[in-house]
Amino acid sequence: MYARCYSALYFFLVGQIVPICAETILDDSFDDSTVTGWESIGNILAADHTITEADGELTSAVVGTEANLNTNRGIVSEVSFKPLDDSNGFYMNFEVVRQGDLSPGANGMFLGLTSSNTDFFRDEGVFTFGLVFWGLPARTDSDGGVSLVTNDIGAGGPTENGLILDANPNSIELASFQDGCSVTLAADSIGWSFKIDGINDVEGNPTTMFKSGAWADAGTDYDTVFGEATDWHVLATNQGDPANNTHTVVYDRIALNTGRPPRQAELQITSITTDLDAVEPTVTLQWNAKAGATYSIEYSTDLVAGFWVEVTDDALAESDQAEFVHNFSLLSPVLIGAEKVFYRVYPSGF
Repeated sequence: MYARCYSALYFFLVGQIVPICAETILDDSFDDSTVTGWESIGNILAADHTITEADGELTSAVVGTEANLNTNRGIVSEVSFKPLDDSNGFYMNFEVVRQGDLSPGANGMFLGLTSSNTDFFRDEGVFTFGLVFWGLPARTDSDGGVSLVTNDIGAGGPTENGLILDANPNSIELASFQDGCSVTLAADSIGWSFKIDGINDVEGNPTTMFKSGAWADAGTDYDTVFGEATDWHVLATNQGDPANNTHTVVYDRIALNTGRPPRQAELQITSITTDLDAVEPTVTLQWNAKAGATYSIEYSTDLVAGFWVEVTDDALAESDQAEFVHNFSLLSPVLIGAEKVFYRVYPSGF
């Protein structure tokens, strides 16, 4: 058995944890019933785009109004920040309530940063960093899944020097994506990471996707990626296709912080005890904890794939040492006979 432990996954970048407090640039829970701080943005194709806020949610609704219905519309923040002013990086949160009825088309659904709050994110001279869902293979290799990209590539726009940092095509069940998800994206001088919760894999199994990497592995660095522009804005946008003249995305919260968030004392799995020959095979995990806190436990049989399967999200710590017994027969029969299993434990809510 192997054990991996993360105290806060979305800022655990290629093995580096640094206890640096964050500065909030933007944190909008859309609970004031008035759209403030956001503007409409999109491509040149004609469409009616309405942005409304009610009941703690922001709704971006698009109806194409010309023959080519391949419209792209979304929201971009008025506020901006300067990534190069803080080499400790930034982290972003997108809580998506639902995506729509049909899958995104062409440029897909984009969640991340753009260098312009007035021009379409694929226009010449505009730079981006973010996650693309259901984009065309030739542009972002995210068809049926998600990719992390800098800028965009391929037909449909003049953007140059685009990089696909991580591609996961055909990896997410569409219905689970359309039903909403929680996305965290982070970057610093060393590398990047992202975490996507609330999705299913293509076989319909609830899962968490967590990926991370180093800039050096992609032949670039933090200063190069974010030095193309001085000011960067938060962007959340979606593209329809010729069969989808109406597409609506609903958000519950969007946030951007520089640095990394405060964390508890480093969480570590301190003991792993196995009883794999029993009628009901078990693995017992112990870790240092905060009494009264709840923890999530996930496993993976293949770290390369980047998928994690939730075992529980409510393991209660009754003292400063927590324990959980993972009964394969009851909770994860697919693991019976597995050659290796990776675990991670983190505070619930991250």
